[in-house]
Amino acid sequence: MSAQEGIAMSGIHLTAEEQLQLEQTLRETHDAHQYKRTLAILEYSRGRPIKEVAQSLGVTRQSIHNWVVKLQQQGTSQALVDGARPG
Repeated sequence: MSAQEGIAMSGIHLTAEEQLQLEQTLRETHDAHQYKRTLAILEYSRGRPIKEVAQSLGVTRQSIHNWVVKLQQQGTSQALVDGARPG
């Protein structure tokens, strides 16, 4: 079993306010990375299997897991914005 297969994710529950905020982000962002992350969270929260979401967006299940955790920790769609990177 790979490390990714060992990730146990039971889904994410978004409040109505969180869902509206993420949907608004989808409509307004011009950042492709933020769009992809936001879409992944929304699709996963709607009950779509993480494996399907990851495959459709060309990312790993681990990436989606990381985005879910970051969103839960920070509580805002700004958690899905790219941070500054050196170089």
